[in-house]
Amino acid sequence: MICKEVEIEFVTPAIVSTRVSDRGYVAPSSYIAATTVRGALLSSLLYHGYVDEELVAKEAERPSVIASPAYPLSGEGKRALPATLLHIRCKVCKEVRIPQDFRITAEGIEGAETLCRNGHPAVESPHPKPVYLSGEKGMEDANVSCESPINVGMSRYRASAAGKMLYIYEAISPKSRFWFRVVSLEDVEVPSQQTLWLGRGITRGFGEARMRVRSEISFEGLAERMRDASREGRELLFYSLSPIARVDGDKYCGYPSRVDLYRLSAKRRGGELRIRNIYGRPIDVSLGWSITREREGERPNLFSVAPMGSLVVASPHETSPEDLAMLFLAGTVEDVLGSPITGLNMLGPAELALGENL
Repeated sequence: MICKEVEIEFVTPAIVSTRVSDRGYVAPSSYIAATTVRGALLSSLLYHGYVDEELVAKEAERPSVIASPAYPLSGEGKRALPATLLHIRCKVCKEVRIPQDFRITAEGIEGAETLCRNGHPAVESPHPKPVYLSGEKGMEDANVSCESPINVGMSRYRASAAGKMLYIYEAISPKSRFWFRVVSLEDVEVPSQQTLWLGRGITRGFGEARMRVRSEISFEGLAERMRDASREGRELLFYSLSPIARVDGDKYCGYPSRVDLYRLSAKRRGGELRIRNIYGRPIDVSLGWSITREREGERPNLFSVAPMGSLVVASPHETSPEDLAMLFLAGTVEDVLGSPITGLNMLGPAELALGENL
């Protein structure tokens, strides 16, 4: 098994948008979905000759290369993470409160801050947007630099601009950096450096990025750190690096009561994570397209699911440290209309996932 943390830096503007207007794609996303990252990585591995078409076709049926969502990376190399509901900022004095004195009770989370130190009740949380959770300011917005390229449609007959074909795209700017994790269960080689392409318009030069491996992740070391968390029935606070959903064919639940560990990417003995509470504002998730399974076309969207940055009160049952390590790194494989989907339910103990920031 290969586990790596990777960074990408865009060379050209990238169209990774959340909305479509009459003039083009607008509202660039603050993160890059796991399905987009995984598809771009597999396409790049195929283009550069690290895998063949047979393996890519196999990946559409039995995923073994799993990627997390990609979040911003600062110029100093600081990683952004999705904010939780407990991270708050005062609208009046701009003071930031990082959650510290709270506890898990039978009713849920108690003792979380609802006022700033000056007593102002007008507080807000950037949840689930990515933020930098360290430094003197405590919490800084991970703003993504954007630009608006103007494109003109050309007439092939007149060799000049065509009427009513002016398009303005809002795109992520070149030199923007993101980080993500990739897990290769069957030891598919992930090179230390290569080029990949993300988002729309790659045939017109958009979305080119340079990829570089930041670090190797020791699965055995992570599993050892999960040993205490895997104690039978012990209730813990988990943090989600990805959206949360349980999907079965054409049905899904965005705030599930359990996560089945037999759906892990690796073949493990199973067990489950029994969920008591999920704290997170609901979002809609687009599952994108399946290029290799053309008969399906566009995959359905998931509406009102628990977002990345959610806090989950849950207890493991019949699980091992290796199960929890795999869940944190790769999440589960869900069945969407007969097509396996990755990039969901990447849950890890909050104390480990966020460290001193929680």
